[in-house]
Amino acid sequence: SPAPLHQKKFHSSSATDALTTKASPPCAATSAKDWYGRVNWARCISPAIKSLNEYYFDLKIGGGAPEDNIFAVAKYEQANASPAFKDVVLCFANLFEHSAAHSATISTFDLRGGDPLWSLLGLSTTRSYNVRNPASSDAGANLWGSACTGADIYSNGVFISLGGGTLNPITADGELAQFLKIVDVTPPPPPVRQTRATTRSAIKAPSPGPATPARTTTSPAGASALAPHPAAMMWRITSA
Repeated sequence: SPAPLHQKKFHSSSATDALTTKASPPCAATSAKDWYGRVNWARCISPAIKSLNEYYFDLKIGGGAPEDNIFAVAKYEQANASPAFKDVVLCFANLFEHSAAHSATISTFDLRGGDPLWSLLGLSTTRSYNVRNPASSDAGANLWGSACTGADIYSNGVFISLGGGTLNPITADGELAQFLKIVDVTPPPPPVRQTRATTRSAIKAPSPGPATPARTTTSPAGASALAPHPAAMMWRITSA
């Protein structure tokens, strides 16, 4: 029977540090403590991994079930949201049988899931994608040598290989687990060159308004044009 777990040893500083969520990327060492640190740091920075939104992979390209010793689940921050705006992570882990020899395992997973999965992950056949593993020693590195089109992923799925420590240290990148964050790397469209049409309007002189009629003074009938106005005759100028 297995030896009982010693609580004081389990809560030692090294074990506690390994199980504590990291606030910064751990070093690239291959110790178990650092491996757990990288896995926990991936969970710390990923809204998708921490969310309750998930979809288990149960199909492989060409039909049939994938390898039963790979735990596979898609995690997404928001349903139907593009990876360009929300976090989408494909999580895979190598499952070992107790007391059995470690072995590598591979499978190609169908991301269509009968199409609901493809839509839930916000993927598009017209976009281009790459993946990064935030649980690796270089969380910002693209893992695919060149971007894959959404159409290629839709038709051919995602190939996964977990070494299980058969050739490399078991705590090396991708041996036990891979958290593949989908990154939209579609090039932006070329800028549209706009030309501004300049229209010069001829400056026109203001058009003359209607002619102002001349003011005329009409004298009473029979009076001379130079005769004083009748009201002026009411004033008398006298000397003091």
